[in-house]
Amino acid sequence: MIDQAAEQGGVLVLHGEAGVGKSALLAEAGRVAAAAGMRVLTSVGVESEQHLPYAGLHQIVFPIRSGIEALPAPQRDSLQTATGMTDRAVPDIYLVGLAVLNLLADVAAETPVLSLAEMFAASTSNPALRPFAAWDGEEIVATANLFVDGDVASLNAGATLPSHQNRGAQSALIASRGKHAIATGCWWLVAETGEPSKGAVYPSLNNLVRAGLRPRYARQNWVWNPGG
Repeated sequence: MIDQAAEQGGVLVLHGEAGVGKSALLAEAGRVAAAAGMRVLTSVGVESEQHLPYAGLHQIVFPIRSGIEALPAPQRDSLQTATGMTDRAVPDIYLVGLAVLNLLADVAAETPVLSLAEMFAASTSNPALRPFAAWDGEEIVATANLFVDGDVASLNAGATLPSHQNRGAQSALIASRGKHAIATGCWWLVAETGEPSKGAVYPSLNNLVRAGLRPRYARQNWVWNPGG
């Protein structure tokens, strides 16, 4: 889809159980798109915003807000109201949608655009899943999840934008989730990550060890080939 972005648009919905790697795949897609010269726009849903109209829309619109003024007046006014830029009556949802579509089309006419809407919004329907995010000004640059089950909390589903990797975002999210786990009454904090090959460095493992977690065991994974 990224390779064909200059010729045609497309939509891909990625879904699956928590912890299977959806966030990592989206982060990699963003890295590939940025390397290909595309403009990458991201949006992440968080639990505290689940009841707010147009929640998350501002994350997509803010980086390209300079193009809003060029929209037809009804669309411009609706989008500015929906994203809190002006104080008017609640806009019509269809007019807001049309405004966003035209705004993205105008931006894409200059540079192909990849919009990543992170599926952490889905975790708001499950109280055991607690989404976290790291911000750089007005932009969410890293996300992670905490799964709470009784007195055990599990760190999972972390991802960071390529532009902000190796800058401490995931370490901060590990610390924040650890504090939340303690406040929730958890006695155990667990995580699962890959084991680096000999001589290699694996940032996820290093982040966990620096945070105070200790490796307890290494699990060998097997690949089953039903064809023999």
